[in-house]
Amino acid sequence: MKNAVVLMIGLLAASTVMAQGTAKVVSVNCQSPSMMAGGVSASLTGTLEIIVSPTTGMTKVRPGSEVVLSVGGETASVAIEGVYFVAGAREYINGSLDQDAVPFSSTRIDFNDSSESQRSYIQRLNGQKIPLHCAH
Repeated sequence: MKNAVVLMIGLLAASTVMAQGTAKVVSVNCQSPSMMAGGVSASLTGTLEIIVSPTTGMTKVRPGSEVVLSVGGETASVAIEGVYFVAGAREYINGSLDQDAVPFSSTRIDFNDSSESQRSYIQRLNGQKIPLHCAH
């Protein structure tokens, strides 16, 4: 239930901030923290195109947008499906991964997040989250 509230607030913020534009390209550069001794090493890199509805101002990741996911030495391209949010100076993407990205279910990319917060992650189907530090 908490996620639904965050999504609704994010949608309102996004619709007011980006109502004038039609598209935005963001670079994704995420790495698992180096301090995770013994943890799995992961990275998420690439470029996503964000589209803005000309009628509602709502934002989302363009269908088929892909990033390269590397986990534990294995690499694959995955499609990000989800809603893009802009709230003040912070930018982030909450989204699901396409079904071919199993065993991962969702991702959160919080750009320029600090080492203390670790808000960014990629989530496995079993619920385990692999933390990421992300920047443009």
